[in-house]
Amino acid sequence: MPKQFSLRLMLAVVTVLCITLTVWVIPSQRQRQAVNAIRADGGEVFYVSRTFLTRWLPQDYVDDVELVLLRRTRVTGDTLARLKSLPRLHILWLDGALITDAELVHLEGLTDLKQLSLEYTPITDAGLAHVHALTNLQRLWLFDSKVTDEGIARLRKALPNCKISSSP
Repeated sequence: MPKQFSLRLMLAVVTVLCITLTVWVIPSQRQRQAVNAIRADGGEVFYVSRTFLTRWLPQDYVDDVELVLLRRTRVTGDTLARLKSLPRLHILWLDGALITDAELVHLEGLTDLKQLSLEYTPITDAGLAHVHALTNLQRLWLFDSKVTDEGIARLRKALPNCKISSSP
């Protein structure tokens, strides 16, 4: 005789399945929104492919964004705020971007960031203060920015393991 499943068991299984999908889909949807904002600002994204599911599902649902290029763009603060939706972002290139010191506050939550380029940007020591929170940063480029030697010295103390390249 075939085994019957109770309605209660079926509801429990459906509930667990819905919760699992929600935990997976919501971060993926946030990543997709961030990628759309980056592309709308003229930027590019590069993924790390980790699974065979990319063949059947949208890339934002199965792969992680590792590199964002926002070179020579007018990046909005909204786009920089959305970068927090990219938990595995390791490399961010903002060289030549028309960003302000105030907009750099959005970088503070990017704790996995390893490389950051702020070359040819109008940022000053005030904006550089937001970079102090990036404790995993290994490489920073500041050529032709408005940052002073004193600002770079403070940053070197805050991030002793970060190699900082700047204009003399």
